Amino acid sequence: MRVAAVRAEMLVMGGAQGAFAKMMKELRKRGHEIDIYLLRCSEDLKRELEHIANVKVLGEERVNDYGVLFGKIFVGMKYLLERLHALPFIREIALEIQRGNYDLVFVDHHDLATMIFPFLRKIKKVYYCYEPPRRYYDHYLLRRDALSWVKYTLNYPFYQLDKAIDKLLARRADLILANSDFTRECLWKAYGVFAKTVHLGVDTDEHRPLPELEKENFILTVGVVQAHKGHDFVVRSLSHIPKDVRPRLVIVYYDKNDRLFSELKRSAQKLGVELELKSFVDDWEFARLHSAARFVVLGFIMEPSLEPVAFAYKLPIIAVREGGVREVVQHEVTGLLTDRDELEFAAAIERLLRNPEEAEMMGERARKWVEENFTWAACGERLEKCLEGVLQSS
Repeated sequence: MRVAAVRAEMLVMGGAQGAFAKMMKELRKRGHEIDIYLLRCSEDLKRELEHIANVKVLGEERVNDYGVLFGKIFVGMKYLLERLHALPFIREIALEIQRGNYDLVFVDHHDLATMIFPFLRKIKKVYYCYEPPRRYYDHYLLRRDALSWVKYTLNYPFYQLDKAIDKLLARRADLILANSDFTRECLWKAYGVFAKTVHLGVDTDEHRPLPELEKENFILTVGVVQAHKGHDFVVRSLSHIPKDVRPRLVIVYYDKNDRLFSELKRSAQKLGVELELKSFVDDWEFARLHSAARFVVLGFIMEPSLEPVAFAYKLPIIAVREGGVREVVQHEVTGLLTDRDELEFAAAIERLLRNPEEAEMMGERARKWVEENFTWAACGERLEKCLEGVLQSS
């Protein structure tokens, strides 16, 4: 297959951006020709991606933060302005693709990237969607206090317009792929479209425990400091654990809401929970933290999916029993699942703290499970099958 892969931006090799690169690498291994089209890309990542495919970047220097008025207050208008701003560059990419004699277009998750669909004619379009925009479907997360209510009310008409645009664009795809069965169900509710699940993977060669490190008395979580990650729930849960065994909480993040960030630190200090926040750690530090941590805890709210990198480091995961997490963490086997109850979550943490042998056994099973069930090779095989299916459909 000749595949044109479209993504809005590649700025950090992590999260969804790193997953996109891994998926393209797997398709390339299977003999498919890949060209990658981006609106924005760092020079370092562009060089890295060029080992996988031809890379074309359009519009990367034409970035606007829209200042305080639209960047912080009228954020709904900002989303619409971003679409308008990106439109000529999206059209330029579409024209190049139309001239490129591709078999299909693979569009990776981003609000702006799906804008290419109306410009593509007589070519199959596949959209890999991590989740419908949570700001529209889980909007209660935006209304945490009086200030948030005011901001949400001011932006409501803009949100509704952008939500309608997002739905219309997503429905133009010939096939939507989801990162979990939970996401697949959410896509049906949001877009009225039946998607197919292609779980992502974990590189167990890249991620493995550093044997020379001893375990330390801290637990780890990785995720942006935003309301839907539920870090505040984890902090409150830890406050219920006796001080003589209470561990330090380390949060690794790559983005944050400044107000929530400050609230989280104040809450931890008030509740007597030792909190360490680390941003943009390098690969070695990431491996060191996962090797020295006792286990991983996740307070995520209805998280669409979970790529269990912790399992590769032989760390069990304690999480809330909801969302895509339920498809990955096996209760009492590779971790513990609880209701969203602070005392129950605290009891699960204390249980593994007081029983390190049990945590170690869970970690061993977790590593084995991810090696057998959650590899990038398996992701690539499933992705290839779905793409070939689209080409064979009428």
